[in-house]
Amino acid sequence: MTYILIGLPMFAVAPWLFARAFVTTKMVVISAGLLVLWWRNGRPAAGAINPALVFLAVAAISAVAAADPWIAAFGNYRMPYCGLLAMVILFEAYCCSAATDPKENAMILAASGAVLGGFSFLQFIFNDPFISAVLPHGRAIGLVGNPVFLGAVLVPCFLAAWDMKSALALPCLVAIFLGMAAARADGAALALAVGVWAYEIDSPRLKWCGLAAVLVCLWIYLVNDPGQNSRERVELLRISWNAFLEHPWLGWGPDNFIMAFRAHRTMDYISILRNTHGGQGHAHQELAQVAVTTGIAGVSAYLWLLLSLAKASRNKLALA
Repeated sequence: MTYILIGLPMFAVAPWLFARAFVTTKMVVISAGLLVLWWRNGRPAAGAINPALVFLAVAAISAVAAADPWIAAFGNYRMPYCGLLAMVILFEAYCCSAATDPKENAMILAASGAVLGGFSFLQFIFNDPFISAVLPHGRAIGLVGNPVFLGAVLVPCFLAAWDMKSALALPCLVAIFLGMAAARADGAALALAVGVWAYEIDSPRLKWCGLAAVLVCLWIYLVNDPGQNSRERVELLRISWNAFLEHPWLGWGPDNFIMAFRAHRTMDYISILRNTHGGQGHAHQELAQVAVTTGIAGVSAYLWLLLSLAKASRNKLALA
């Protein structure tokens, strides 16, 4: 409803404001589907509704005072920016899914992931993205447009298929895994391992120990790996910290990390990439991204949201 009432009329009046017209049609279809689900299922249980509303409110206040209010509100589809409008659509999607049967949600998620994974694997096999000019470094991008984001999208799809009690589970798992392999997203593979561990280990103590061990290994890898990619990530954390200190309360505004980056880019970062690199749209670390863009208020609301989602998911699984 949000996108149908705001995004579509805006596109009709000023289509040049949207870098890629196909994104608008995709979002309209998604929004229409969410509207149908909302009418069909009614109001969801509380779940994470309240913390999500608080986080959206903080993001909205931050967007008003953002370095670039337009990007904060509506994003920029030339880059992986979604803006506040897309956050609202995601909230609506959560409301719809929270009101439906968790087994039905898992089946939809697994089937969607299988289709996306299969398409991504075809991109890799034929070295052809089919929807854009080129595959970045030969990595599949699916319909997401970015191999990193593709990997992140496929992780919950794989976990949903992993928990399915159906003959379709194995084909879905294979297709999703092939898609992740085609994207070559290392972080997504690590997240997948943690998710499977959490599903299969019954002891709460072992679950937390496994998660802590993964985080320690990841940090050691980032700090000690001499590769350019890891050194870039560590330097981005330093840049993020300095940017956070400049606007600690409400941040630079949703999806305004690029503004913060340009203001605090270091010579070390330039030397790592061996060029001036005028833009970096994200911190490559979720909490750092939230801290820079929405400040202490946003991080507090976001952590509350994550804890509420974890609790709601646990309750859903217990009922499944």
